[in-house]
Amino acid sequence: MHEMAIAEGILDIALEYAKKNDAAVIRKISLLLGDMSGVETDALEFCFSSLVRGTIAEDAELVLHRVPLVGRCR
Repeated sequence: MHEMAIAEGILDIALEYAKKNDAAVIRKISLLLGDMSGVETDALEFCFSSLVRGTIAEDAELVLHRVPLVGRCR
């Protein structure tokens, strides 16, 4: 399940930014997900909710924005 590794990466980045900015709490994390990313959003949300327990992101909302695949022909 690579969603756990993705969730860990998201949380690590958020906590790092919070520390750099002396934040006491993280309220929202927004993420762009490409349609072809292969990420199962339900699994990602589950993994994220498990990882944030006991952190300053415990009550953070994880907002996932889907980005459609775009192709161009010349």
